[in-house]
Amino acid sequence: MFAIFLNGFAICLGGFLGYFFKNHSSLKLSRAIIIVMGFQIFAMGIKDAIHYENGMLNVIYLVIGTVIGEIVDIDKKLKSMALFFQNKFAKNSHGFVNGFITATLIFCIGSMAVIGPLKIALEKDSSIIYIKAILDGIMAMFLASTYGLGVLFSAIIVIIYQGGIFLLAEILKTATDPHVLNQLSSIGGVLLTGLAFTFIFEKTDIKISNMLPAMLIPVLVAIIKNIFV
Repeated sequence: MFAIFLNGFAICLGGFLGYFFKNHSSLKLSRAIIIVMGFQIFAMGIKDAIHYENGMLNVIYLVIGTVIGEIVDIDKKLKSMALFFQNKFAKNSHGFVNGFITATLIFCIGSMAVIGPLKIALEKDSSIIYIKAILDGIMAMFLASTYGLGVLFSAIIVIIYQGGIFLLAEILKTATDPHVLNQLSSIGGVLLTGLAFTFIFEKTDIKISNMLPAMLIPVLVAIIKNIFV
């Protein structure tokens, strides 16, 4: 678990440095940073999204996951959580909610956030999370330079998310299967591509967080197969 907490600390550290930069930069520069980050996230998403084994299966998982996310309304719950943190700790922080949700999505989408905790629990190997901590810290710095303090609080969700996977490792270990990993990576790539559009075109009506359950569907299907097949 130490590596998972270190991941959260790296986000806070990078976010703090970025927040300091935010207070010394213009809105024009902040917007330019967001756009260029959007382009990079788009490239990362496309790279993962196109390496799928079964495109139709991915579509089914994405649709089912999105339906679940819309019913539960994860986006609304994340916004409520962000507003709670903002009212408690940063009432005058501009962009807090967007920063919290955007950072949470970036840090939780992708196979590293799933495989990293599993490897710690099953193989005592923290290397993936250490690498992720460095990447997340750098990303947090850039995000906080535009969105502010909300990015730092996303570390709480990251620790809970990855910590939950660590504690449920024995149940979720099917995610280490190459086929399941491929599906996770490809679906995560689609979500990252969608997130990039919200960066570049400021599309606040696209609720990527409501699509997050799609990341769990391949794992659940693999678990069911192992039980009944």
